[in-house]
Amino acid sequence: MFDAVATWWIRRAGCVPAFWLVGETTFGMLHRSGWLASNHAMHSLCQGRRFYTRFHGDHVSAMPPTVVGFGVARFIGMYRRLHEDRSPDWAEVAAEATDPTGMPLFFNTADAEAQQRWLVTDGWVRLDDHGLRRGARARAEIRRRAELKAKNMAPASTRR
Repeated sequence: MFDAVATWWIRRAGCVPAFWLVGETTFGMLHRSGWLASNHAMHSLCQGRRFYTRFHGDHVSAMPPTVVGFGVARFIGMYRRLHEDRSPDWAEVAAEATDPTGMPLFFNTADAEAQQRWLVTDGWVRLDDHGLRRGARARAEIRRRAELKAKNMAPASTRR
């Protein structure tokens, strides 16, 4: 929990709240709506996609975080295939990555770099010595989509 939130709560209620009391209501709602991002790792709570889009209004994609995360990961994968396994930097991602409607995912390089933490936290992107890579969640989503496509392309007699 953020120190500022804990301090506020202590001043208002006189004690630190039990996580189950607040976590499932407030934090759960904020997480589902895209304001916060987290995973099972300690100290993973961070601002989510929606936190950043409020600064740039209709200049960036209003798609949900899952669409944006997959779009960033897909861009990284395609870029690496087209550029001999070289990863893009955030400037290239910010300049070229768009959502399915053609709207930019990021306002500028600084916006893309600021959103790196939630993209990594949600598993869409991972960082290594060679730059940006698709994360585990992106790879799982690509596999899931490929399986759905294969299932839908199969003749009706072989579908389950």
